[in-house]
Amino acid sequence: MREFESFLLSKKNLLTFILLSFGLFCTALFVKEIFLINEIKQKTAPNSISVSAQGKITANNNIAKVSLGVLSESLNIASAQDENTKKVNNIIKLLKVSNVKEEDIKLQDYSIYPRYDYTNGKQKLVAYDISQSLSVKIRDLAKIGDILKGAGQEGVNQVGSLEFTIDDPEKLESQALQKAIQAAKEKAHTLAGNLNISLGRATNFTESSDQIPIPRPYFDAKNTYGVGGATDTAPIPEITPGQNEITKTVTITFEIK
Repeated sequence: MREFESFLLSKKNLLTFILLSFGLFCTALFVKEIFLINEIKQKTAPNSISVSAQGKITANNNIAKVSLGVLSESLNIASAQDENTKKVNNIIKLLKVSNVKEEDIKLQDYSIYPRYDYTNGKQKLVAYDISQSLSVKIRDLAKIGDILKGAGQEGVNQVGSLEFTIDDPEKLESQALQKAIQAAKEKAHTLAGNLNISLGRATNFTESSDQIPIPRPYFDAKNTYGVGGATDTAPIPEITPGQNEITKTVTITFEIK
């Protein structure tokens, strides 16, 4: 009986040993398979090279933007409004005569503020300030000086910052992008020749653009122009619109064959 129990116990230990051995063997095969897969991936993953380049387009500014405003004041609010409206309407007529399109003239601001004087703790109404301002886009840059002078003669007494820009920057940005791409391709092929490698297809592409700067207009220091009550003898300001530089930067990644 004891011999039979010993025999069963030995059989059980043997089975356990076989199962453990089989489990360890399967685990070892699994780990080996993972290493083989990673090794194959590393060997088949293509090498690559990345290059960056810039494309620049310089263009003359062809549009001017300016804010023209009229500030009127009076104790009689209706009188101030009437005076202010007449002046603004005359300015709009001047702009249209100067071939400024109606869609390029926009009412930017209209405000009415009571102005008080405070003396000895007492509040006294001094006047009502009526203000209107127009946002104007001027496409004929040769007429900027005449328009500013004429606006002053019609009662403009508030002039916002005059700025110049480009009418169709998207077209120029596209041209700068094409130049950047071509420069990147040439750079990549030159580099490939120096390294004695062959390039494959492009696998990645990124682009960025620099903000278009808006230059300050140049005014001739020897000349000034009247604003609000200018006379016919007031000189026309000399203004140069300047240029803008549009820059596109690209980075292209190529496979190495």
